[in-house]
Amino acid sequence: MTIAELQNEFFTSGNEHITPADFFILLAHISKRERVFLLAHPEYSLSISDEAMLRDFLNRRLRYEPIASIVGHKEFYGYDFLVTRDTLIPRPETEILVELTLDHIDKRQQKITIIDIGTGSGNIIISLTKEIEKNNRVSDTTYYATDISTDALTIAKENARQHGVDSLIRFYESDLLESIEKEILSTGKVIIVANLPYLSESLYKDTLPDVHNFEPKGALISDEAGLSHYYRLLRYIQKFLSSQNSLILFLEISPEQTLILKHFILTLFPDARIRIHKDLAKKNRVVEIII
Repeated sequence: MTIAELQNEFFTSGNEHITPADFFILLAHISKRERVFLLAHPEYSLSISDEAMLRDFLNRRLRYEPIASIVGHKEFYGYDFLVTRDTLIPRPETEILVELTLDHIDKRQQKITIIDIGTGSGNIIISLTKEIEKNNRVSDTTYYATDISTDALTIAKENARQHGVDSLIRFYESDLLESIEKEILSTGKVIIVANLPYLSESLYKDTLPDVHNFEPKGALISDEAGLSHYYRLLRYIQKFLSSQNSLILFLEISPEQTLILKHFILTLFPDARIRIHKDLAKKNRVVEIII
């Protein structure tokens, strides 16, 4: 069957959940052909096995399975990452965490420690490591990543290996920062990036089937209106932070949490400087805290 015939079958039968973009991503993955070629050659005929696989993939998509889950990988910050049902699928709005961190790094600095908490697939820390190392941004950077999920860490380590940075990143199975040496928070400049669970139960219930049927619930939901993980992280930092070092945090949030989180931060760190950064949709997405 040709591409045109398959398109006609799937796009004239009320399958509104499958977009043309979905169709060609799956087709390119199966056929090992560039999407540009496939778009330009509607007469291209698929083998019987490729057609069967495409039908299977399209039917999975009709059941709301995310494209990244079907093909097993997702692009983030120009890099490709393996993803499984044990990891969140990297999202474009999270790229701002990478951009903000890079903006705070100066080549004149001699030593920086970067800690990615709740690393998941490792997309944030690996992207940062790749960008910092290839551009020689600083002479001495140490990279850490933590996750409470053993299965997620397995994927993160494999992604680091595939991107050639596994020897540079120290991975810890840890609840937030608990397994990281306490001295790290009291020496030099430390940047913490975190995309922790931040959905309340009510917001989680309103997510699309793509999310609540296929992504790990534990990586999405947090108690106390979605802020329990961040509250615990900030209390931990307050306990071990030295007055001698510089600490910057970039925390991805849900927009409606902005004011309550700012208030909580200032109760722990009255002199903290706080900035709110918007995502591409102009929604509050990242809280920057300089302590």
